Amino acid sequence: MKSLADLVGDLVKATEEDKIKWKQDSVDTYETSLSGDYSVVVWEWSDPETDERGITAQLMRRHTILDAIRSDHYGVSYSNLQRLYNVARRSANNIDEAIDVISGLLKSLKPARDG
Repeated sequence: MKSLADLVGDLVKATEEDKIKWKQDSVDTYETSLSGDYSVVVWEWSDPETDERGITAQLMRRHTILDAIRSDHYGVSYSNLQRLYNVARRSANNIDEAIDVISGLLKSLKPARDG
């Protein structure tokens, strides 16, 4: 039986290829809509009492959770979820565009003159 974990690599690839876009829902939470009914939500979390931190992803149909995966920092699936979280964050915040703009500005700068 397949699970959301099977889709993580495909979601990362589709995001990197600009086939899907993510939006920021709240602090550290990102969502992408897939067709009209389905979406994926991913967020980073921490527990201040235990210093545990991790990432959770959920596959949703409207407001119903169909599947979810969660991993703390030491879990086997953490690196895959971290990659998904990072591409979702970059997509939602247009980080590639910001880097392109800043790179262009830096290239156009003239050397500073002393005195």
